Amino acid sequence: NDSLFITEKVCKALITEPFILVGNTGMLEYVRDKGFETYPELFDESYDLIENPEDRIEFILDEIERLCNMDKNELEKIYNSVIWKVEHNRKIMLDFKEDEFVSKIEENKND
Repeated sequence: NDSLFITEKVCKALITEPFILVGNTGMLEYVRDKGFETYPELFDESYDLIENPEDRIEFILDEIERLCNMDKNELEKIYNSVIWKVEHNRKIMLDFKEDEFVSKIEENKND
């Protein structure tokens, strides 16, 4: 997990809507460890454990397709039951400590 960090793209997803992360193995675990909520009610999050990138993206695409084919009423019901997590994640983001790695980049940028 040393190479994992939250990018601006992940930040936007965390605070705006339910999401599925297309990233490195362990990224979901990383954001959960930081206190953020994820969406196992919508997605099979076992993709986070798939080490082969091609297998992981294939799994993610299958999950997205499954969601697209889901009954609209059922999807809306699930969505409404998890939307509180967006607000939770916004609150976590407001209290999020600055990443040491980002601090070093900012320091070097000013040199």
